[in-house]
Amino acid sequence: MDNKEVSAVPLSAILGKKVNSLKILKGAELKKHISNEPALLILISGKATFNTEQGVEHLVDPGDYVNIPVNVEHYVVAENESHLLLIK
Repeated sequence: MDNKEVSAVPLSAILGKKVNSLKILKGAELKKHISNEPALLILISGKATFNTEQGVEHLVDPGDYVNIPVNVEHYVVAENESHLLLIK
């Protein structure tokens, strides 16, 4: 991975699911967006905050995960450099 604020690398497809590795630098934000399919976000290292348009905020530590519902605007802010897995 490079030193962009947010970078993503596809890892593979497992049981028909896409798995992507994400790196978000400290203080950087994965911009607001909407997923058109359910997703699972797992924090591997670092610390991040997952936020939704409804004002829901989850502080995520290593090993924690968030189920991302369909059609809900959300974004992620890295409190520290964070490495995550996104499974769709």
